[in-house]
Amino acid sequence: SRFGALITVHHPVAVNEMLTIVRPDRGRAVHARVAWIHPTEPQATDVGIEFLDAENFWELDWTKSTPFSPAGKREG
Repeated sequence: SRFGALITVHHPVAVNEMLTIVRPDRGRAVHARVAWIHPTEPQATDVGIEFLDAENFWELDWTKSTPFSPAGKREG
């Protein structure tokens, strides 16, 4: 999302831990906070992160419309 991401990690993390997320393809980095964790396998955890200082980390055009309305229903 514009405000964070879901990532999978293979090392221990804790809620509210600060991470640095790096995009090697663009040479960009952002500070992020661990918002939640959900163990998925013995050696893996899904982690919800919140970006703290990125305006457009993913470099996407957020102004384009999508096939979904704000209420989550398909338009058309």
